[in-house]
Amino acid sequence: MPESSLETVHCPICGETSPLESWERIKATFRAVRRNPLLAIDTSEGTLQFAPTGIDPNGSAPIDLPVGAIDSIAVTEHTRGRRSRYRLDLPNGDDSPLTIAEYGNRENAEALADWLRQRARERSGIA
Repeated sequence: MPESSLETVHCPICGETSPLESWERIKATFRAVRRNPLLAIDTSEGTLQFAPTGIDPNGSAPIDLPVGAIDSIAVTEHTRGRRSRYRLDLPNGDDSPLTIAEYGNRENAEALADWLRQRARERSGIA
């Protein structure tokens, strides 16, 4: 349990002292990504990491993929009732596609797909 006062909290992991407000944000972020899918893109290293079950130690292992190895990415529409969701899917061998993100509108989904396609072209030397 971290030592704390009314204004600051001492993190037992990193040893830093932070305002209590920051600590609350860190805990909320951890709760949000613990079991929810997590997509991390390291632009300097050119890697994409997708954790289908978040950072839960009992969940699926994260999938690491060099951005330059992405040869296609599709935006697919999925409708339930009157509501549509737009998923970014990567080919996954013979299995069903790997959905790495989902948006409520097509423009946001297409924007991330276009950004990833551009990074993949740059990394593979096609630019």
